[in-house]
Amino acid sequence: MAAKQLPPRPNLDQLKRQAKELLQAGKAHALHEAQTILAREYGFASWNKLRERVEELTLEFDEGVGQFLEAATDGRPDRAERILALHPGIARANLYTALVLGEAARVETRLDQDPSLATKPGGPRGWEPLHYVCYTSLAHDNPARAAGLVAIARRLIALGADPKTRFPWLHHNVYRPVLWGASRVVRALPLVEALLDAGADPNDGVTLPLAASAGDIPVLEALLAHGAKVDQPWATDGATALYTILNWSRTPDGAVWLLEHGADPNAVFAENGETPLHVVARAWDVPLAEAIRLVRKDRIEKTIRLAERELHRWGIERPRIAVAALNPHGAEGGLFGIEEVSEMAPAIEACRIADSINVRGPFSADTVYLRASRGEFDAVIACYHDQAMIPVKCLSFGEAVNVTLGLPFIRTSVDHGTAFDIAGKGLAEHSSMVAAIKLATELSLKSGESSRAVEAA
Repeated sequence: MAAKQLPPRPNLDQLKRQAKELLQAGKAHALHEAQTILAREYGFASWNKLRERVEELTLEFDEGVGQFLEAATDGRPDRAERILALHPGIARANLYTALVLGEAARVETRLDQDPSLATKPGGPRGWEPLHYVCYTSLAHDNPARAAGLVAIARRLIALGADPKTRFPWLHHNVYRPVLWGASRVVRALPLVEALLDAGADPNDGVTLPLAASAGDIPVLEALLAHGAKVDQPWATDGATALYTILNWSRTPDGAVWLLEHGADPNAVFAENGETPLHVVARAWDVPLAEAIRLVRKDRIEKTIRLAERELHRWGIERPRIAVAALNPHGAEGGLFGIEEVSEMAPAIEACRIADSINVRGPFSADTVYLRASRGEFDAVIACYHDQAMIPVKCLSFGEAVNVTLGLPFIRTSVDHGTAFDIAGKGLAEHSSMVAAIKLATELSLKSGESSRAVEAA
């Protein structure tokens, strides 16, 4: 059957209504499915492709300028480039389009006409020009634009812009500096260096920790060359940079760099008494060979005590805790390994005797999760990532929730990965997100804001 033809001036709102009518007529189970059906009727592979075509046919220049700037400064470079291709004149439209594109000559012309523009808020975001320069997503893979941004930043600073200025919104109670934007949003090392040369603070408590989290060694080296302290406190809560990034980063390069340059692995986070080593032991996914090396009596004891404390905090008076064995079949008395006898059993016994914790094991991992699912245990402590996640996802994929324990606040997340391959396609299943939000609410009611402990599902 031949595809329907779009009218010369299609209306996106009308197409949205048509998709809703398909849903109401029972021809689709969800709105995204109805939108896909409609898109295919018009000969497009997806709703997004249909929407892009409608935009090509209908987007006027003035509206395009605003949408271009919004896309360029909220992490949608593909959309910004698409709009620019539709209306190339956008590059010459105003000061702010020139700023995000690194059009130094055009910016210089406008500043020559009115130097006060260098520090005057304006444009669709109401930002100062330096904010736009340090938050554009259009220069990372374009050296010419990046060089233009550097020239613009230097000129703005020469006219009075502050290289220490911060973006006008709070993120975890912190106004992030433009130096962070140059590093993590623009991702242009020359722009970072230009700001540092002009007096940006390398110890702002944001830029270095987040560069380390991303494993951005060139930026870290630039910060160090300008006086950065590797153990500078994270601006949100005062923890060291190393402790902070280990809680969420899964790129070891930055943590290794910090350690090589003097970061203290034993620095204590006053809020919970933990050190960076605690975070690594409970939160990092490590290669299996390394995980085996980390199965040690002291780490197991800390994890058991932490799990017991949190389960109790969540309303389980005397939690029943099982510990999964590391080796197949619980090592069969040493036939397949010695960790169960040398490290795990002594840790379990110590917790039972010294702390009166109701913990048992080590049990063979091929049966302990089944026993827990039938109600025998309230929690199972695993030795490594996949030992826990395979049974959890088999038993309840889409409904399980990841809870990061050991934090001064409740943190839950979905039980699956990022799925970037289906982002924006209307295919993502939201059930795990709903479950995570519900569990966070439930835990907050049971335990208040002081919940802490192991990463578990």
